[in-house]
Order: sequence, then structure tokens, then C-alpha cells
Amino acid sequence: LFSPVFAREADGLVAYGVDPALVYPPERFYRRLSAAGVASAILLPAPLAHSVYTRTFCNGALVTPFQDIADAATRLQYLLEHQRGPAFYMIYVDSVDAAMHEHGPEAEAVMSEIQRVLDQLEQHLAPALRVAPQPALLLLTADHGQIAVDPQRAITLNRLWPDLERHLRRGGDRRPLPPSGSPRVTILHVQPGVVAEVQAQLQQRLADRAAVVMTSELLAAGYFGPQPSERLRARLGEITILPAPGEAIIWDHPHAKPFTYRGLHGGLTSVEMLTELAALALS
Repeated sequence: LFSPVFAREADGLVAYGVDPALVYPPERFYRRLSAAGVASAILLPAPLAHSVYTRTFCNGALVTPFQDIADAATRLQYLLEHQRGPAFYMIYVDSVDAAMHEHGPEAEAVMSEIQRVLDQLEQHLAPALRVAPQPALLLLTADHGQIAVDPQRAITLNRLWPDLERHLRRGGDRRPLPPSGSPRVTILHVQPGVVAEVQAQLQQRLADRAAVVMTSELLAAGYFGPQPSERLRARLGEITILPAPGEAIIWDHPHAKPFTYRGLHGGLTSVEMLTELAALALS
């Protein structure tokens, strides 16, 4: 979101004068495609199309906002009809993910939204692809799955252990750093000398609702990839909390809105990490 930890609206850090280059990694996929002679166009729901995140990561691509799937298909067809040379297009539909967060991944409302999206793709996208220059490949996927959680049972970490804050490292404002990560993988930035004590105390309090592990162990085991960058290592906290299936960990911030999610992702369960991929060669 490029916003403070307690915010749900995007781009809140702009008001604080934060440079996106200090937050986001420098590599740009669409610049690499452009250098290889491949033009890129990214079609996004209008509210997402001009965010700081989009402007940063989609640098090197044409970003095109759309209102609904029918509108996206119309815009894609125009791009296909005017294509010159190799090209890469991506259409991102966010409504299924949003429905899962709101209702939970197994809710009837989610099943209805999945069916609606697939019907819309068949009705509007399939005809637009008939003008695609050959050869062409269509990939249909989701970036992750979700797991069901009960917002009423979410673990509020600084209520579970009110004294935890005094063990956390402090930011530029001299206040304790809140956890990073997400409700399904919570990372703590702990002061030197008390890391083992904090890990033991947290594991005792959380019991079987979460595993509390040293981040260094996850790094050594390859959970952050075969060669984590120094920039990543410098930002990771010392302790990582991995909630059990169905559990969520939140932080009671004075400006935070109530936690209402019934579906989450980011943890290490298969339903969160695995997804489907469909591929169709167009001819």
C-alpha cells in the first residue's frame, strides 16, 4: 500500500516524504522486457492503476486502467489490433481476492464471484483474443490462495503480552517498531540480547496457535530463496511468527481500523501457497 502500518488506503507515505526507491527493490521486470524488444501493457482496475506501487513496479510498461472486464477486453483488443512486434499483456482482476478477504475463501459469495469472473472472461475476453497476432499464448492464474480465519479470534499480540513493546527495537521516532509481514507471517524486530527470551516467552503464550522461530533459521533453510539479498537481510526482524491454520496475528495500533478479514494469505499452508495455472495456445 505504501502507507503507514495502520492505514488501509494506498500512498499514505507520500505525505511523509518517503522515497519509493528506499522501500521497493530496484529490479524492474518490464524494463527487462523492453530491453529485449518486448512491449508491455498492464491493464488494472482503475483504483490501482496510478498508485505509487503501480508507477514504481510497472515502470517500462503502458499502464491502462479499466472499469470492468468488458472494458478491459475492449482495451486489450485495441492494443492487439495495433500491436507491432512481440508484446506482453497482463490483465489483473482483483474482485475474487477481495471477496475472499471479506467473506472467507469457501463462502458462497466467493464461489459466485469466481463464476461471474469466468463467465465474463468467456463472454468478453475470448472474442477479443481472436485478433491476437500469432503465435500467442494465454495464461490464466491466481497469484496465491487463501485460508479461512475468524476475525473475532485473531490474536492481538500486544494484548497477549502487553510488555512485549519494551523488547522491540525502536524507529526514527523512538517508538517501538510494530511487527512487519502480515497476519499470517508476523516478523518482530527485537532488541539485541533478549531475542531468545522473547522467542521463548512468545511460544509459551501462543502455545499451539503459532510457531515462533528465529528468522535466521528460516534464512538458513532457504525460506527466503537460495541467495537472499543483503538489503532483505537488513530489513528482516529477528523473530518470525507462523500462525497455525485458521489463526491470524494482529497488532493493536491506536489508529488501526477493526480487523475484519475472513480470508488471508501469506502463510506456509498449501492452500495459501499453491494455485492453479491454465495455459492455452491461441491459433
